[in-house]
Amino acid sequence: MADELTSGSVPPFYREVYDIVCPNQETKVDRDVFVRILMKSNLPKTTLSQIWVAVDTKQGFLSRNGFYKALALTALAQQGKPVNEKLLENFADQELPRPSLGDLSELKTLTVQVRKEKNPSILGYSFRQLQDMDVVSVGVVPEKKGLLLKHVEYEVQSNFYKTTVMRRYNDFIALHEVLLQRFPYRMVPTPPPKKMMRVTREFIESRRRALRRFLTMICRHPVFHESAITKFFMTFQGSVSLYF
Repeated sequence: MADELTSGSVPPFYREVYDIVCPNQETKVDRDVFVRILMKSNLPKTTLSQIWVAVDTKQGFLSRNGFYKALALTALAQQGKPVNEKLLENFADQELPRPSLGDLSELKTLTVQVRKEKNPSILGYSFRQLQDMDVVSVGVVPEKKGLLLKHVEYEVQSNFYKTTVMRRYNDFIALHEVLLQRFPYRMVPTPPPKKMMRVTREFIESRRRALRRFLTMICRHPVFHESAITKFFMTFQGSVSLYF
């Protein structure tokens, strides 16, 4: 078969690139994604065409084996060697060569971009990529007495923005309302409801966890994450409800 790899051991770098290209553990590498990756090798177009012909299964995708074979041929071509499958036989008892593909973080962005272009209805992110967008914590600040009633403040921290801000429940409600106005056709997470009754420690802890879930879903949403509204909420030192 065109995509069969029979010689050499697979280096960890190959698996790392494969995991980026197939973050959801798919068994197929999309042709368009593969072509974009080859272009990062800075090889001439004629060479890239030869690599594709060597691994093409005529099905519009590559298997994991075929993808590894393409990476090996790319590495050899970058060393000035011809695109020849027989050269891989020289690596029978050693690791296959490692190609130069630039910054792998750029490769992640490229993969997501291609997935979005092919299917705009999906986010194109793996669960791990969504997790990496931000890690949010919400803690309870010791109670402070207002003029009439006690109120609870929350300390909000963001790994992405490297910030710590103080927020009250009404600030979270204001964030929710502004996001609804800005994104009327998106499903905006809902904050915990207001409870007009006796406030206990159990209630405060339950609300804190709910507010953290609410904020985490916003900060890990690909659209809300990039919104100036979210950035303002996570970085502004002061009551955001006064400005929303």
